[in-house]
Amino acid sequence: MGILAELYGIGDAAWVGGGFRTGLHSVIEPALSELWIAAGAARSGKYPEVPELVHQKQLRLVDGVEAARRWLAEIRERPTDALRSEWRRWRSEVHLGASERIARRAAEIVSGSRRV
Repeated sequence: MGILAELYGIGDAAWVGGGFRTGLHSVIEPALSELWIAAGAARSGKYPEVPELVHQKQLRLVDGVEAARRWLAEIRERPTDALRSEWRRWRSEVHLGASERIARRAAEIVSGSRRV
């Protein structure tokens, strides 16, 4: 991580490199810092977190200058703190019950009633 992670910690938005002609750089660090994220779409499909981040409107895949301008205008008008709360609530709801599912699966494997 390093200095980029420190910058994510004080920012409100991040432009993630790549995604236009070559592959997209990882969006996970700015996502975990609860930043607005924009990036190009090239090879974004190789990251399983991209669809989730797009769905919760934390990540915008842009295809050029005008789309980037629209994204910047939108994030200037929306309060980041309120959205961070919304993102946390959404993630909690998505993963609700995960511990029970994991424990149930582990018990099945340990008891031999289910194979790994």
